Amino acid sequence: MASVQQIADLSRKIFQRLPQRHTASGNKVISKQLKGDKVASWFQKPLLVRLGGDDPNFAILNQERLGRLDQMKRRGKSIPKKGAGKRSGKK
Repeated sequence: MASVQQIADLSRKIFQRLPQRHTASGNKVISKQLKGDKVASWFQKPLLVRLGGDDPNFAILNQERLGRLDQMKRRGKSIPKKGAGKRSGKK
C-alpha cells in the first residue's frame, strides 16, 4: 500500500503542481499582469519628441536657435556656464 506522501508526490507529477509549503512564495505577484506600459504612458513624452523630433521644420527652427545662441556668445551676451554666475565671483 502506498503512503500518503508517495500519493501526494505522484499527484504533483501527474497534474504538474508545485508542492505546498504554506509559506509566501510570490507566485501571486509574479502571475499578475505587468504594469510597465500603463506607468510609462502616465508620464509625458520627452520634450524633443513632443516638439517635433524628426520633423524637418523642427530641425530648421533648432538650427536658427543655435545660430542665435552662437551670435550671443560671440558678443558676450549669452547665459553663463553652470556655476559661473554672479555669486561665484563673490567667494
